[in-house]
Order: sequence, then structure tokens, then C-alpha cells
Amino acid sequence: MCVATPLYAKTWLVGIQAPNGASSTQQEWQPWIDWLSSLFVDDDFSLVALNTNDFQQSLQSNRLDFVIAQPMQLLLLPEPIAFQRLASLENHPTMKSFNDYQIGSAIWVNKESSINELKELKHKKIAAVSPLVFGGFLAGLAALQQQGVTENDLLIRFTEYPVSKVLSLLANHEVDAAIMPFCLMEELEEKVREGISQDFKLLQPNVPNAKCRGNIIFKANWLLVAMSQTPSALNKKIVRALLSEEVPDDLPHWQVPQATEEAEKILFELGRHPYQHNMWDSLKIFISKYWLWFLLLGLISALMAVNHIVAIYLARRRLHDYQKANQALLKTEQMMYKADRLYALGEMTSGIAHELNQPLASMAYYVDGLKLQLKAQKLTEDKLTTALDNMAKEIEASKQIILNIRRWSKLHPSDEMKKLQIIKVFEEVNFFIQQHNHHLSITIEGSPKDYVMADEVKLKQILVNCVLNSVQANAQTIILRANSSTIEIIDDGTGFTTEQLNFPFIPFRTSKPDGLGIGLVVCERMAKSMNMSMKLENLSNQQGAKIILSWVPTE
Repeated sequence: MCVATPLYAKTWLVGIQAPNGASSTQQEWQPWIDWLSSLFVDDDFSLVALNTNDFQQSLQSNRLDFVIAQPMQLLLLPEPIAFQRLASLENHPTMKSFNDYQIGSAIWVNKESSINELKELKHKKIAAVSPLVFGGFLAGLAALQQQGVTENDLLIRFTEYPVSKVLSLLANHEVDAAIMPFCLMEELEEKVREGISQDFKLLQPNVPNAKCRGNIIFKANWLLVAMSQTPSALNKKIVRALLSEEVPDDLPHWQVPQATEEAEKILFELGRHPYQHNMWDSLKIFISKYWLWFLLLGLISALMAVNHIVAIYLARRRLHDYQKANQALLKTEQMMYKADRLYALGEMTSGIAHELNQPLASMAYYVDGLKLQLKAQKLTEDKLTTALDNMAKEIEASKQIILNIRRWSKLHPSDEMKKLQIIKVFEEVNFFIQQHNHHLSITIEGSPKDYVMADEVKLKQILVNCVLNSVQANAQTIILRANSSTIEIIDDGTGFTTEQLNFPFIPFRTSKPDGLGIGLVVCERMAKSMNMSMKLENLSNQQGAKIILSWVPTE
């Protein structure tokens, strides 16, 4: 059968994978190349044997027009190369490994080796063709991984083509095992030396009932492809010629391209498939595909980050302002604590002066009387003793008044918690208040058995401040009532406003024209410092207010 020569007639280079070396490849394929050239009168087809190193470079250089190779070899190219699949090899009359659409690996050891199974090859020396060859390495590696032996567990030595180098290393005991393409041992027995396989043994487990001995096989025969620069019209005519029934019996026969799913699955499991990217490559591809969305996402993230930073800044500034305000409030409380005492003392000055005038006037009277009796020579020892005793009593009363004033004018409480008799505290507060508020009626209710653990100065300050607040609310009658867990200050004044009851202890809020609004706030904080709670109420059945101090009683 002759084909008319078209205008694109020239010499076409056919690259053929050469696992057995260039000379063997020439011998096996040259008759088919010559037959192909005879079909196209003015065209010439030239054979180019390809080892593993030349394979990639030759395809990337675009100097080849057609390639015959294992399909896995084409898939393993590090960079994708455009080609068109024309036909899959059905059988080759002189090459056993090319028949029955099977590829794979067989892993051999020397006959006298103690190694019998694939799993025993951990940390052993292994000979293989190339990391880019499927039958001469990758398929065997897949078989080993199925037995728990990974690539990192092996000491691998690559020989490149021809594949017979792998067997030579094993025969010379330079390695412990050799990975060889499926059916290669059988071909060597036919072409090199009969019975050569008797010097070696195949490791277990192996594939039963196969045409050749091997550890792993797949359905994927050699493939004829046309490179992208080859005219499509020529490709069609070649395919038509190869699939016709006129191909001589002593030449390779072809069929339509076959699928290679099983072998490709192994590449995926090994992480060697060209469409299988590492995480970084996949991320780059994904970003390049959706770059606009990533840009939008980046802008949104940047805005959120800026918003977060601003929020943190504002929160910290607010916290700083709050801390400053709290420090100012604490300082104001201390100043108010002293000012409140001084204010109370100022109101009571006239009453205290009146109280001191009485003992002083009495002492002056006794002194004048003693002088007159002494002048009249009527002073007796008894009269002198009586006058001196009375003067001593008046001096003691004055000292007590001055002592109470000095105790109430201290700036800071002592923070000393001690057991206090509540009735006694009430009496001292009543004495202090009555110095200037003679019109005020203060009733004390309670038992001498009622005690409280508290700071004496703080407790008195709270009671005095509450009573003075009642006085300023026009109260005429005040009740100081106590039991083992509460103190109540009850008055008949104007009472608290609704706002004061709802928000009782907010500083700087007052209904008094000259007030600061921190008196009750200071009292509530002092109560808390003594593990007490403070509550404000209005009387329900009459005019007046009630302040309740409560605590958990102790044994």
C-alpha cells in the first residue's frame, strides 16, 4: 500500500524509548521504520534511540516528530509537552515485554541471597534504572510500599539505560536487589542466555498466572504519539495505515490508544503524577485563578485589621482615662474624708465650746472661792479637798471632750478590724452628734450582746455621715437600731429620690446646692472594705428613709 506524497514531505524523526540500549532498539524497530517509509514514497522516517536523559531533552527541543514510549514515561515529564496520541502497541513479534498490554516491575535478588520477601529490603541496596522510569523503578517502588517499605528506607543506585546494567550490578553482588521492567528477564533468556533467570530469584509476593514473572503489573502498553508541530493530515494517514489489516505479521501491530487508569493511580499514590501538585503549587494555581477574590479578601482583611487596631487603641485609651478618673476619685475620697470630718467638727465647734465653758467656769468659780476663804482665813482642809476634787472632775470631763475631737479629726482610718460592741459605738456617735444638734432626737435600739467585726473609725464615720445626711433632709427623729447582722439608720426626713434609689452609689451626683455627691459613695466603699453591704430604702408607711448596713455574723 502506497500513500500519495503531500506538500509537507520531509524526513520525520521517530524517537523510541531504548530500555535495552540503542543497538537493540535499532534492531527491534528499524524494520517497522523502513516499512513506514515505504508507505510514503517521498517521505523518510528516521529512528532516534532515547535513553532516560535524552528522552526529556529531545522532546523539549521539538526536534522529534513522533515518539514511541511507555505512556507512563510520557506522563512523568517534569514539564507538560503537547502531543497527540495516535495508537497503542498491541504486540511486537520480537519483544515479549511489549505484548498483552502489560507493564510493571519485577524485583530480583541473587539465588543464594537470604532475602525472600519484599518487606526484607528495608535499608538494603537496590539497583534501578532511573527515577523517571516506570517499569524500571516506580512500579517496583509501589510494590515495595504496599509491603511497608518506603523510598526513604532504601539505598538506591540508578544505572540509566540499558536495563541490563541493573542485572549486572546484582550479579556482581554490588547491590542486594534489582528492580527490572516486567518480562525483561524472559527477553534476556531468549536473546542473551537461556537459563539466566536460574541465577536469580523473584521476591515474594509476586503476581500469579501472569505471562512473565513480576511483583506488580498494569494494563498499559507502549504508545505512539505525534508532537504538536507534526501536520494533522500526516497523523491521520499514519493512524489509518497502522490500524489497517495490511501490516505484515513480522512487524509490530497497533490498536487504538488504551486507557492507563491503573498505572496513573499508582503515580498518584507515589505523589509523582504530573497533575498532582504539592500544596504550594496548588495554592499558587488557586490564587492565580481567583486573584480578584483574593485581592478583595485581602482588602477586607486589611480593613478589619485596621479596625481592630483602632478598637484596641480606643479601648486602651478609655482604660487609661478610666484609671486616671479612678485615681482622681480615690484622691477625692481621701480629701472628702478629711473635709467631711472637718466640716462636721466646724458645725460642732460652738457646741463643743459651750461644753468646755461649763467645766472651765466651774473651775474658775472654785478658784475664786478658795481665794476668798483663804483671805478670810476660813479655808479648811476639807473644803480645799472638796474643791480640788470637783476641779479634777471638771478637768477630766474637758479632757474627754478634747480626746473625742482628736479621734474624729484623723485623716485615715486604721484599717484595724476588731470586735466592737454596737451599742457602745451608737452611744459615742450620739454624743458626738448631740454637741451641736441639741434639737435632734436620737433613739438607740439594740442589745449589749450584739457585736460586729469592723474598723471602729470607719464604722463611726459611716454612722455620723448618715445621721448628718438625715439632719440635712430635715429629720427630727433618728433611730439607731442593731442586731447581730444589721445596723439600721431610720429617720423621718424627706427620704431619697427615685434616681438615688435606682442608682444609689454614683459619685458626683447630688441634690444639695453645695454638695459634692460623694458622701454616700465613700460610706459604701468603706462598708465594702469591712465586708459589709449598704442598702438605701424609703419607709413605706410614712415619710422618712432607712439605711441598712448588713454583714455575715461571725462566731
